[in-house]
Amino acid sequence: METSEEIENSAILKCFATYSTKLNHSYDKYESIYKMNRDLNRESKKIICTLHRIPGCAVAEQELCLKESEEQLSMVQASLITSIAKLLDGEALHQYSPAHASGIEEYLEALLFYSFLKKNFILSFEQVCCFMNGDVPLSSFFEISSYAAEPPQVLSSSSAKPVSSCTHSAAKMVSFDAYILGLSDVSGELMRYFIKCAGVGEVEKSALVVQCLRQMNAGYGSLQAPAPSLKNKIAVHRRNLAKVEEINYNLNLRRSELPHCGTNILLTDFEDDFV
Repeated sequence: METSEEIENSAILKCFATYSTKLNHSYDKYESIYKMNRDLNRESKKIICTLHRIPGCAVAEQELCLKESEEQLSMVQASLITSIAKLLDGEALHQYSPAHASGIEEYLEALLFYSFLKKNFILSFEQVCCFMNGDVPLSSFFEISSYAAEPPQVLSSSSAKPVSSCTHSAAKMVSFDAYILGLSDVSGELMRYFIKCAGVGEVEKSALVVQCLRQMNAGYGSLQAPAPSLKNKIAVHRRNLAKVEEINYNLNLRRSELPHCGTNILLTDFEDDFV
């Protein structure tokens, strides 16, 4: 029979002690990432709420909201996202993906919504990766006037370029799937933005939203065999598009019939659709 000392020094127990240490370290890291993910969700929602203050405001106040949102986006990237990336360095990304996936999608939603309100275009997958990696500041994407002339586009999975040259986990966290899922959530914010713009009589901005949602819907058609989670979001996007098109059509029709009526009166019959 083995003595207690022999049992304590056995190779099997030493192996299990090593496994225990590794598991505890992995659990602690997962919990740390999950806590930062909650902060990332909260800060992203604050940015979206700030952007929704724009319709109906004076030009100076709109610029102030955009500047505040840009500063918040950059601050979150430099703090929370970079901190998560440091914890993920040298780790298997899929192992910790559930801990940060929701926060990354929410942040992408805020980032892409901001880019549309800033210059009426959607940041591409490669541009998002460069910004998340800290290679370029966010403002650099809006300094080139040609970006503003490009219509919002949704890349197909075949045209997405892998970020193999990026060694930093901040860029690797943003897979093409995460980008598309974040982009899909933007349709809900664009629908709310459309209704607010229509409510204050900003017809041109409302028309841009309709155009963007249509182009996004056309882009989804190029995706082959999307995942079930994306299928659900595409279905929600198409419902949002149908609602926006119906309201836009009826508003234009009533505006032609009653040109002197205010937009609030024209929107009376659609109050139930705004919820």
